[in-house]
Amino acid sequence: MNRKSLILTFIVICYLSFICLDLFGSGSFNSYSNILKYVSVLLCFANALLSGKDCLEKRDALLLQAAMFVTIAADPFLLFLEQYFLGILLFCVVQSIYIIRHSRYSKFHTKMYAISGAAFMSFAFVVVTVSGIDEKAIALAGCLYAFLTFCSLHTAFSTAKAGLYPRNNVVLINTGLWLLMLCDLNIFLNITVPFDHFPGFLAWVFYLPSQLILSESSRR
Repeated sequence: MNRKSLILTFIVICYLSFICLDLFGSGSFNSYSNILKYVSVLLCFANALLSGKDCLEKRDALLLQAAMFVTIAADPFLLFLEQYFLGILLFCVVQSIYIIRHSRYSKFHTKMYAISGAAFMSFAFVVVTVSGIDEKAIALAGCLYAFLTFCSLHTAFSTAKAGLYPRNNVVLINTGLWLLMLCDLNIFLNITVPFDHFPGFLAWVFYLPSQLILSESSRR
């Protein structure tokens, strides 16, 4: 069994394990479930690093790896530390990197990213230095993340029309980002809709597959 197959096997084991813990375990198992979730995301990052000579283009692979590196930096703030503001801001950076990656050399998308990046930096500076971090700041960060997610999905969808990637890679990119969006939607429902457990559980059902699929999206 090669390294890639071994990593994929461990990811599947982690995935099935934390689903079982979330479904059938009590609250005392939450910490074990979260550890498995984070380990699985680390393994997805390792899978992206292993693209090597199989990657479509070195620049594309580096951008994917950068996005996934920021992802593994962001997840502890949400999984373990409950520092939601910082976690959301880091995920804003993740979506910004995906916008750069999938827009490639398109002038329109580059301009859209420049506007998005300027808005992000201005917002982060004002909130952190002036307003402080509270629920309103987290809500505004969530709105900014939603905007960047829309931009990211738009640029990913445009890769098919522009012919920037082979068909298989286009499918992987779009599927991965749509699954990530479904994860975000479930987190939003968990916060705003009076359900107790189900939407929060579904978030990771979508999230880990999104990371695994994206980790494969730079390969031939």
